[in-house]
Amino acid sequence: THRPSTIKTRFLAGGQQLLRADKETNEPLSSSSEEDVRRTALEAIVSCDAIVLSDYGKGALTDRSIKDIITRAHQLSKPVIVDPKGDFSRYRGATIVTPNCSELSKASGMLTNNEESIIEAARKLLSEFDIKSILVTRSQDGMSLIDSSTVEHVEVKSQEVFDVSGAGDTVVATFSAALAVGINRLHAVSLANLAAGIVVGKV
Repeated sequence: THRPSTIKTRFLAGGQQLLRADKETNEPLSSSSEEDVRRTALEAIVSCDAIVLSDYGKGALTDRSIKDIITRAHQLSKPVIVDPKGDFSRYRGATIVTPNCSELSKASGMLTNNEESIIEAARKLLSEFDIKSILVTRSQDGMSLIDSSTVEHVEVKSQEVFDVSGAGDTVVATFSAALAVGINRLHAVSLANLAAGIVVGKV
């Protein structure tokens, strides 16, 4: 097939990850595969309490699929949480987008090297793309949940980091699961923060 599964090879020493090498492709999906993904997702939304778009930028999530999924979620009043890659215009109308500082900087075209610049960059994207909130993951500085009028920050507890693999995925999964069962946003962020702390402390 022209789209084999990604193979990730991790190099570890002393129980800590030093390097990862990926063998993968970002070839566009065939039109039939795109339609299969789109149709399956649209059908699944009916029975979900939250929708997560985890975009690795490898071509599996097309612009058309993303737009249709967000539109359908809105129709059913379901939150859409996006782990983004690249241009945020693809995620127009999403409920919450969860970039790290580097992704936020790239998407906004702005520096994100302090609290004020992070808030400014986030609010630029909120306004430009009709996104309700942005949850910025800030590594050792914790997480900031930003909307048009408020900023809520959760600090991270310092600890030894063994392997950062999966930290971002853990944040999105935990945060989304918490929202899905009705936990308020700030408590959901705190849970996600704790979960990520556990993950990075393990190989």
